[in-house]
Parts: sequence; structure tokens; C-alpha cells
Amino acid sequence: MCRPPVVVLTTREQAPAGSLGLADTLWPRPGERWAQRYGLERLRLLGDWVRRLHRGDAVPPRAQQSADGAPVGAVDALRERLAAGPPPPPATGWPPLPRAHWTSLRQWAELLTAPPGTPGPTTHGRLGLDHVGWVTAPPGDLVVLAPGGLAATHPAVDVGWVTGDLIELVHRARAHGRDPAPFERLLAAFLSGYRGLIGEPAVAGDGLDTYRAAALRVLSRVTDEVAPEDAALDLRLAQHLVEQCWAAGARR
Repeated sequence: MCRPPVVVLTTREQAPAGSLGLADTLWPRPGERWAQRYGLERLRLLGDWVRRLHRGDAVPPRAQQSADGAPVGAVDALRERLAAGPPPPPATGWPPLPRAHWTSLRQWAELLTAPPGTPGPTTHGRLGLDHVGWVTAPPGDLVVLAPGGLAATHPAVDVGWVTGDLIELVHRARAHGRDPAPFERLLAAFLSGYRGLIGEPAVAGDGLDTYRAAALRVLSRVTDEVAPEDAALDLRLAQHLVEQCWAAGARR
């Protein structure tokens, strides 16, 4: 009997032969068989691995910190840009984010970034679909790239970064006239894997922090998009996620 797939933590140079990037597998659309069978299984596996990582039982001790011993947070690269205020977005044709949205994003970046030397749960720190691959040969292990080692960041960043990527694919599919349902199912599989058994306590805190991190992730991708229409979509989506977080915070 073939063993079930596992998660392999590695660097890009040491990635197993025959591995494919998950982001490239999913867009422009996942194959029907992959999405319905392999994709759901692997996104659930990824969520389960992240949950165990945050609880401290998924990674050997030698991989517990970044290469230079300092925490590396996914939101670190955004902090200076956020502090400078909203610049006009290049070539998107969409107005810049209002200052109120920018202010909230700056506050959330500070909230979700662990100051240097702060102890905290072990996280990936930069986990997104661009850091995840899968091996095409059975049993189809997941490959998580961690070139700088792991980090001591708020665990909601890991969950929010993957969530933001999948939400972006849902909205991009709609914008391009494609069926968003496969991406919605993949997001549900990832979140169900992270939440684990019913009744288990949440690891990353409340869902609000996860969606704050997702808004930061989507914003960070705006300047990476080659197509202006996709950059404009990400700006609109970031604004929408900020407003959803405001509404959720007001209900608490």
C-alpha cells in the first residue's frame, strides 16, 4: 500500500525532482481531476501541517529558526511602504487605497509582526502558494520552501497569506469568466485542515487576524502583477478585505 503524502520542508535548491509549484498548477485553472481529488487532499494536508507547525510538533529542532537566528516575518517588507502612505498605483487605472484603509493596514502590519528577539510560536513566516509545490510522482508529497529558515511571527500570517492567495484566485476566476468553485473548495480544504478536529482550540487566534493578514498579502501582490487588470483587481480586493475586517471588528 502506498504511504500517504507528507510535507517536505526544504530550500529551492534541494526540492525533490519532479516537483511543481502549486501556484502554477492552480492558474489559470486547476485540472478537474487534480482539483477534485489531489488538490483538496493536498490543501487539507498543508493546513494540517501549518497547524502542527504552530503547535511545535511538525518540524525538527534544527529547523526552528531562520538562517541568521533572527525572526523573519512576511509583513516586514510591507512596513516601510505602509508607513509612507498610499502612493498612486502604477498603471492599474484604479484609484489608490483611501488613507483610512492604508492606516488600518499599517496598524495590522505592526500587530502581526513580532519584534526582533520576541519569543513566539514557530511559523513559516512567508508561507504562500508561491512557497508550496507538490511532487507529481506517487504519493505526491507537498514541498514547502523555506530558504531563510522558519520564523517567530504571528501564526495568523501563515494562514492569512495562503488564504489571501486563494481568495485572490476566487476573485480572479470570476473576473476572467471562469468557475470560481474549485478555488473556493481548495480554500475550504486548507482551512478545515488547519482547524483540525471539531472542538479543537484555534491556533492562529481569531479569524479576524487571519483576514487582516490576507488583506496585507493581497496588497503586497499588487506590484507583482504583470497584467494591469490583475493589479487593479488586487487593489479592489484589498480594499474589500479591509472593509470586511472593519465590519467584523465592529460586531465584536
